[in-house]
Amino acid sequence: QSSLQYDTVPCDQLLAQRNGLAQQYNLPAKAKPTFSNPAMGFGPFTPDMRSKAKRDTDKASGEIDAMNRSIDRRDCGQPDKQKKIALPG
Repeated sequence: QSSLQYDTVPCDQLLAQRNGLAQQYNLPAKAKPTFSNPAMGFGPFTPDMRSKAKRDTDKASGEIDAMNRSIDRRDCGQPDKQKKIALPG
């Protein structure tokens, strides 16, 4: 999942969306997607052997990870950093 799609969402709304998704699928807020072993497929046609619940959970993990990357990149949830002007001296 690309995190760029979340860059236009306001920080507070994105944090709430991520937390809601994590709670809905009983995942940690820092969930990372997992990748299955593609070796058991048949060339480019790899059947998806996961259950629907597992596929939904994996999709949610990917969305949470993408949201987290956008949150981290934009410093969402961090107190506004005071920009101090350094005086020469």
